[in-house]
Amino acid sequence: METTLSQELSGLRVLLTRPQGENDSLRALLEQSSAEVRVLPAIAIEPLPETQAIKDCILDLDRYTHVICVSKHASRLLLELIDAYWPQAPQGVRWFAIGESSAAPLRSYGLTVNTPEQGCASEQLLEHPGLQARKEDEPPMRVLIVKGCGGRELLAETMQERGAHVATLELYERKELEYDPNELNEALKQWRPEVIVTLSGETLLHLCQLGQNIGYAWGDTLFVIPSARVATLAQENRLNYKIAPELSDEALLALLKTAC
Repeated sequence: METTLSQELSGLRVLLTRPQGENDSLRALLEQSSAEVRVLPAIAIEPLPETQAIKDCILDLDRYTHVICVSKHASRLLLELIDAYWPQAPQGVRWFAIGESSAAPLRSYGLTVNTPEQGCASEQLLEHPGLQARKEDEPPMRVLIVKGCGGRELLAETMQERGAHVATLELYERKELEYDPNELNEALKQWRPEVIVTLSGETLLHLCQLGQNIGYAWGDTLFVIPSARVATLAQENRLNYKIAPELSDEALLALLKTAC
């Protein structure tokens, strides 16, 4: 039985594109199931320098009723700042995360974290009962959204429409990584991955650009993506895709075992 389980993905060529250092655990799981795995990070995560504005926001954390972390990078960097300026996490704050991956660092810190019942996108998180508009006689929510530079404004705009006072705290930026044509030819044209795990819209679009740079046709390559929003981007680029119900390594492995 163990031999059968270890060969469920036998020979399947899987390309992982998360930032450097974030592919190791999924790679190990895939290789245990006999998949062939390579790593080609599409973007890098670069923490922003700590400014006085960032410090002031952290010192004022207890003024917020809700803190929403939109990624695991946001969660990790926020916790580093809490460690630097608070003896413990501020009391009276309700913590939210866009999905289980984003929630994991916060939970490891001992916080109770609210996540979507299903999915891992802003749309699903906004359905959470704790983020609905309050009654007229109740004080407004004071919401802090912790995120990277740029990105979607759906959370902020929707919470403002629901009467919340909203602030954002940007802690990192994403940098698109470029590769020598020889590296891309080896990773794509020669190796020809059958599955590519692309867990953000930015990653998907940049990978498409990298492929275009060397004239690579994706053909039947299966792209594993995180949400319906990214599915729209995949459709626009005529890609074959599957939406992951969750972004944990175990969920991604299970998806590949059923889809491949």
